[in-house]
Amino acid sequence: MVRAKVPLNDLRHDGLSIDELPRPLWLFFFGEGVEGLAADNSPWRSLAEEERVDLAYCTTAWERRDYGSVPAWVEGSSLVQFWAIQLDLWRREGRFEDGDPPLSIRFNAPRDALGWKESLEIILAAATLDLTMLIEFNGPAWKSLLDAPDQRRAWQQLLDFELATLTVHGLPADAVEVRRGVAFAASRRSGDAASNGGLALEF
Repeated sequence: MVRAKVPLNDLRHDGLSIDELPRPLWLFFFGEGVEGLAADNSPWRSLAEEERVDLAYCTTAWERRDYGSVPAWVEGSSLVQFWAIQLDLWRREGRFEDGDPPLSIRFNAPRDALGWKESLEIILAAATLDLTMLIEFNGPAWKSLLDAPDQRRAWQQLLDFELATLTVHGLPADAVEVRRGVAFAASRRSGDAASNGGLALEF
């Protein structure tokens, strides 16, 4: 998933550049990432013309930013399709041999209100996987969410409907948030894997 406007040559996945990633390759552009597709001279076009490489964009994120007509070399898609493809990949990698592991989604950086809105959309689409979801925040990311009170209220649905757990690392427990169901824990060690050998994604 390409979530930010980033130069093609700077994009990395698991430490690998675009040229080093195995094919077939499916790249999904979401949030600010769709901006990179809007330019007439977009460098992503040459990648899209390669064999066994497909580029897709979130139609909602595109329409929200009103970029106009969509380039013919990129296909419309959705967050639900992104998660379906991600789940299929994990299964092919044998991640589900012992049953469905928990999915840990980690937020490590502040973002604006739109960023939190679109992050919540990622989580709600992931709920279609019917996996146990563990949502984790570091201190700056959590404070950033609290600075967008409308979005904090929207995120409460994850707890109210038991779609996921929310854990904040590295901040003192807040009694109000604890009553709402938020857990507080010591700072997570760098490189920790998700609990019980589960799946982990960083946002």
